[in-house]
Amino acid sequence: QFGEMPQTDIGKALMEMVKQIAFETSLKLGEQEGGIEPKQLALLSSAIQRLEQAESLSYKRELAIRKEVAQQAADTAEKIVTEAGLSASTVKKLKEQILGVTLGN
Repeated sequence: QFGEMPQTDIGKALMEMVKQIAFETSLKLGEQEGGIEPKQLALLSSAIQRLEQAESLSYKRELAIRKEVAQQAADTAEKIVTEAGLSASTVKKLKEQILGVTLGN
């Protein structure tokens, strides 16, 4: 399903580009005679904060998608191996491996 979502890669690339621009801008502002004006610093800080928030949201969204995909895979695997006649403990172990967690009884 990630292959069907190129916007995640585009979003990451755009965030990296904006980070680079912010870094280069801060270097240029720092080299100016008199240093960085408070207004410029505030604008740059605000842009960096919004960028960090966007990255955090993107990361959380990606984790949620990965978790959902893993759950779907585990559910499908459970159905298939149950139909194939494997034991409940084998089914449980398989789901644990797919999900990367330890399931209760």
